[in-house]
Order: sequence, then C-alpha cells, then structure tokens
Amino acid sequence: MAFSIGSETLGSISVAVNAMRLHGFCAPRLDLSHEPGLWLVLDDDKLGPICRTVEDCALVLDAIHGPDGHDRTVHDAAFNWDAGLDWKSFRVGYLKNRF
Repeated sequence: MAFSIGSETLGSISVAVNAMRLHGFCAPRLDLSHEPGLWLVLDDDKLGPICRTVEDCALVLDAIHGPDGHDRTVHDAAFNWDAGLDWKSFRVGYLKNRF
C-alpha cells in the first residue's frame, strides 16, 4: 500500500486527491499529532492520509491517530471503521437554505 500524509490548510489534500483520482481524509485537528509536522496555520491546519482507496485511508488513519506523547493537544478519540458496512443504509440530512 502506498500512501502519503498531507496537510490541509487551503485544499492541499482535497485538491490533490481530486486532481489525481485518489482518496484523502482531513482528520480533525485534535485527532492527529502535528509533531514533527509542518504547520502552515497553527490553529487551522489539519493532517491526513492520501491513498489509492478509502480502505487504505482508514488503515493509515487507524495507525496514526491519537496521542503520541509529543503533541499535548491531541485527544485520545476512538476511530471505528467497518469496511463491511452497507453505506446504502445511511440517511443524509442537509439544511436546504444552506445550498
């Protein structure tokens, strides 16, 4: 499995994955350590995996999420991924006046 860790400040993950037909995930700021990462905007920058498949993104995120003893702002939050989950069973809601 090939992967990369990207930083998302102004689209560095989302633009790259769209341009190269890859998958990416921008983890919430407090789920991944930024040590010794490179911050562009300390309060807004997020890190995440860039991979060929969603499943690969989940595997990488599962391996790197949570505290590492260096970045004291990271929370120990659970990450649950179920590759067998039937996504067609989801219901999506949205605020019509926001679109």
